[in-house]
Amino acid sequence: MNEPLIDPREQSNTLLKQRLARQFGQAAKVYNDIAQVQLDIGFDGLQMLPQSGDSALDIGCGTGRLTRQLAHRFNKVFGIDLASGMIEVAKNDMGKTDNVQFSVADAEQLPFESGQFDCVFSSMALQWCIPIEASLGQVFSVLKPGGKAVLTILNDGSLNELKASWAQVDSIPRVNQFLSHAQIVKGARSAGFVVEDAQKTYVTWHANTRAVLNSVKKIGAGVLSDTGNKASLTRTTLAKLASAYESQYAINKHLPLTYQVSFLLLEKPR
Repeated sequence: MNEPLIDPREQSNTLLKQRLARQFGQAAKVYNDIAQVQLDIGFDGLQMLPQSGDSALDIGCGTGRLTRQLAHRFNKVFGIDLASGMIEVAKNDMGKTDNVQFSVADAEQLPFESGQFDCVFSSMALQWCIPIEASLGQVFSVLKPGGKAVLTILNDGSLNELKASWAQVDSIPRVNQFLSHAQIVKGARSAGFVVEDAQKTYVTWHANTRAVLNSVKKIGAGVLSDTGNKASLTRTTLAKLASAYESQYAINKHLPLTYQVSFLLLEKPR
């Protein structure tokens, strides 16, 4: 936990993406065992999808767990991720699924033709695209007229316990600031979509503060997009954080961490 958090004010957007890709790639082989909240959110997103169609794209597919679910509904499915390690695991776990293709690609520069897909799915990926309008515009472009997209995106109601606990330690910003639900919806409408939206809250439980921080890091939520913080975590600051967190939030000796997620069902007008 002593590694400095990412500060994109000192790194280009390209370097930030490289760091994100490396972080997720390093966790790829164990990701299915550690990212349960990601899976829960993704499965809830899948329930909003059209039942079937010809072609679908999964943006930020990770290890391909949800992409393979799409393969049961669509004739051709493409899964992309920024992390080559994730794509390697996804390809190795394909089994008998022969209508899925995985590749490394950037959500802000999709390598597909305009109007190629009936459906686009993305779960817990687009919150890392800054500004989000760029990736939403890409989704709009690759969809066919009348096509639909289902997106789940972390919003600013997330990690509030951690934010509040850090605020009692010092004034250094240490938790990523996500867009509000209203800002995400506005971005989707600005891209040209007809939007249906909802929010849902998920809570994970952890044995101690170090486990909370590890869980945040493992799903990528520890990446700072705009706080400017370069501070490393010392034993002293971690001890202060643990005291603040446990005194405020501990229930039956376990600590909660909240994820607030925007669910968007988007349609490209015909």
